[in-house]
Amino acid sequence: MSSSLLKAVEHAGKYFNCWKYELSGYLNGRGLPVDYLFYNALESSDQVLAQIMQQKKNRWIYDTSCLRDEAQLHLIGVSLVRKQFETFEQLAALVPKVTDNSSSILLLLDSFYVPHKEHYQTAHTPHSYVITSYQYDDILQDTVYNLVDIVIDDYGDFPYAASDLKQMYECSLPTNRAVAYFDIGQDSRIQKEQILDAYSSHLRQHTDSCALHDQVISGFDSFDWFTDHQERLYHLDMAYTFLAGSRYLYARFLKIMGFQAAGEAYYEAGEQAESLSNMYRRYGLIDEVDSEELVEECKRMKELDQEALFAARQQAFISG
Repeated sequence: MSSSLLKAVEHAGKYFNCWKYELSGYLNGRGLPVDYLFYNALESSDQVLAQIMQQKKNRWIYDTSCLRDEAQLHLIGVSLVRKQFETFEQLAALVPKVTDNSSSILLLLDSFYVPHKEHYQTAHTPHSYVITSYQYDDILQDTVYNLVDIVIDDYGDFPYAASDLKQMYECSLPTNRAVAYFDIGQDSRIQKEQILDAYSSHLRQHTDSCALHDQVISGFDSFDWFTDHQERLYHLDMAYTFLAGSRYLYARFLKIMGFQAAGEAYYEAGEQAESLSNMYRRYGLIDEVDSEELVEECKRMKELDQEALFAARQQAFISG
């Protein structure tokens, strides 16, 4: 198996951290209907305001519930088996058992020890990879493992000799290290009733006063907890990028469930959120904010979010 069999879910990189991005890409590459698992991808702009703006979290550590519980994978006939290994030799023994069975291994490592990463020997940052294959190299006289990693919203192959991977694995602290693999059962029926119940429960509990949009509308300078203009723009870019990913993935779920009108409404909301994130990025480059443009576009974002939520609740009521 090569990285070509990992197929990125479009827009998932705007929403998921690396672990969930690679997990969803693997399932998508295997032809499994991963869109069913996005039933709770709808994020409240109130929480985005709290976490990304007020708490200044980076979006990849946002506390989202989508794919948080790996038991959710059973809804499409898959399970994720986690392992705890102290030594690389234990990991190496698992690789042929898994990859020879047409599966892959999710591997979390500290990027400080991974040569192709930007944080190599500069910062300790956990990051996930996928081991898709291995082969013995006669020239190196060593086994070479293929690591798949994210490359600009897609995947790339990074081969490493066992001697190198051993150092990368064993130097990573246990808190920055994890091993898991996929078990795809023979019975892979979609649990549509359970999915619909979970979706309905999430939608009933979802609340969003559009506080983030309202704060932008009230004035760019109202975000007064940032040290400077550029930091404020950086976090607004992250916030709306994350919202875009949330709405795009939620639209995928709605469409696969047959809720076409709501799906289209949330896709349009995703496009507007992405347009706003691009706008913040542009403002950062020119170091100037067009307040009138920003207010109008954010009013449109609020309107689209409210219309999409109304459509989703209306269709959920009809289906129930």
